Amino acid sequence: IRYQQELFRLQRKYSDLYDFAPVGYITLNPKGRILEANLTFADMMSIEKIHLIDHPFSTHIVSEDQEIYFHHLRNLSDFKTRKVCRLRLQKKDGTVFHAQLESIISSADGENPEQYRTIVMDVSERHRMETALAKNSENLKELVDQRTIELQQRIVRHQQTEKDLKESQELFSLFMDYLPAL
Repeated sequence: IRYQQELFRLQRKYSDLYDFAPVGYITLNPKGRILEANLTFADMMSIEKIHLIDHPFSTHIVSEDQEIYFHHLRNLSDFKTRKVCRLRLQKKDGTVFHAQLESIISSADGENPEQYRTIVMDVSERHRMETALAKNSENLKELVDQRTIELQQRIVRHQQTEKDLKESQELFSLFMDYLPAL
């Protein structure tokens, strides 16, 4: 009974750490099929956990971002090191959000084939802020460029005015030199 209680406590702890993690967590086979998923990921995708298992993860990726995902898997397989990518995922209701995937390979042993462990984070807010920052940066650059042109034009006008003033002073000086003394 003591071992059963300890086992039950450890299962609850594992469930709390895995299923209720603050990020989505999935385990994929090398072909990209979902072997395991936590409740956070299921909630993120608005799908019951049972409907995720044994389905290709790629079915949740926006079609324009599929190549990013397959490149991510290739790099993971080829280099066997942690890989990160950003792409867009589509929820069951069609809502699209920006996600960051961070994946590692779980080495194959005699019993289990190689698996990919992937953290999925919703980075939509970060993406919105980066997009706004890039837009503001571009606007600022345009304003600086416009102001630089205006200043250059003012400098040219100022130089012309100085030149005209110098010529007028020289002319006045000549005029004064040749004016008969009264």
